[in-house]
Amino acid sequence: MQVIQLKAGQSKNFSVGRSQISRAPGRQVSIELSGPIEAKVTGSQVVPGSQVDLVGDVQEVNSTSVLVSATVTARWIGECTRCLEPAQGVMNVELRELFSENRVSDDELTYRLDPEVVDMSDMVRDACILELPQVPLCSTTCKGLCSECGENLNFGRCGCS
Repeated sequence: MQVIQLKAGQSKNFSVGRSQISRAPGRQVSIELSGPIEAKVTGSQVVPGSQVDLVGDVQEVNSTSVLVSATVTARWIGECTRCLEPAQGVMNVELRELFSENRVSDDELTYRLDPEVVDMSDMVRDACILELPQVPLCSTTCKGLCSECGENLNFGRCGCS
């Protein structure tokens, strides 16, 4: 099995040429792609400029379809919704997505497949957006702020009764 490793700048991020797949034994290649991606929801975002990794397999299903099975790994940052301190974490998203040349509308559950290239950028961005926390926490034990004086209760008790 052929392994394709690309970093940002070598090719369009998260893209593999169709000819690389069709020449591979069993018409499947292992991929290790990385590059930056912009993904943001209310409360958190992928760390701007950081590397997002895509590791998995791309397999030709037929002459007009490709199946991608992979894991996306990305670091995220945000503001804790309880104490307003910085929050951060790492997401690992398992994917199994179909790309098709015969896609008729945006309502279909497949990604558009170009005859020359498998561009997985939209898939990676969508996976990150769906996994980003909308209510980020600095820790699961965050005590938040005092509702009266606004003191951060993670650093000790306040003087309120």
